[in-house]
Amino acid sequence: MLWAHLREEEFDDAIKISKGVCAMAVGCLEKHGQHLPVGTDTLEANKVLETASEIEPVCVFPCFYFGDIQGLHQHKGSVILSGGLLLSLMTELCDEIARNGFKKILLFNGHGGNIAFLNNFIRTTLYRKKDYVVYTFFNNLLHPSYMLKVIQENKERFSYLTREDLDILNDYVVKKKTDEHGGFCETAGMLGTYPELVRTDKYEAESSASTKRFDHLTKAGIYTAHFWNADYPNSYAGDPPLNVNERIGKAYTQMAVDRAVNVLRILKNEEESLRFNEEWNRMW
Repeated sequence: MLWAHLREEEFDDAIKISKGVCAMAVGCLEKHGQHLPVGTDTLEANKVLETASEIEPVCVFPCFYFGDIQGLHQHKGSVILSGGLLLSLMTELCDEIARNGFKKILLFNGHGGNIAFLNNFIRTTLYRKKDYVVYTFFNNLLHPSYMLKVIQENKERFSYLTREDLDILNDYVVKKKTDEHGGFCETAGMLGTYPELVRTDKYEAESSASTKRFDHLTKAGIYTAHFWNADYPNSYAGDPPLNVNERIGKAYTQMAVDRAVNVLRILKNEEESLRFNEEWNRMW
């Protein structure tokens, strides 16, 4: 059930069918090398969420493109909003979702840089009484080692994968290739959702190697806000996703959808957080 597709009179049924769960994909607009679109994190997460909601019905709110990418102003296509505005926007959006009757709000995060922002946001919901609860879930990367395990356990379901496809996955594991920003997983996810937006000929258009400028700090567990921009000036990190294809992308996306379905199912059948929220409101 897509919020924007519902007519006004359909919302009561949507609330009932979803058991009050409304989910919103939260991503960002940032460069992912030259082979993936700037909307990668949002597009992929939203497609996974929408597909999962067809299996486990919940209401899906229009996706949120304006995630936390502070400092990436050097790349065209990025949209950067201040931290304070992001918190205000998320607060008012969740208030509006709840005002319309959805008391369980899931922020389905597709961007690693949003983790701190969203964790901070859900803590700010404790500063005043609310009749709803906000949850976050990170649509984290599914690495080749995980994919191989799932495929082994569900051979018939993934029978469309060729021996060559399995060799490509195994190659990442055996050779211990790194999968980071714009790498194997994000590329597979986009090939499984929006293959027409992936430029496979651009995998090596720019370097994905680290400049190592801040290794002397990160190796000691010390981080600065500049480390990502300095170490990865092309906003691209890890081994290039060579040989990743649409069949692998399809399998990757199936697994991501399965995981999302499980998350939605748990939230629909979970009531303890709402009960505790009522208790907590009475403590004020």
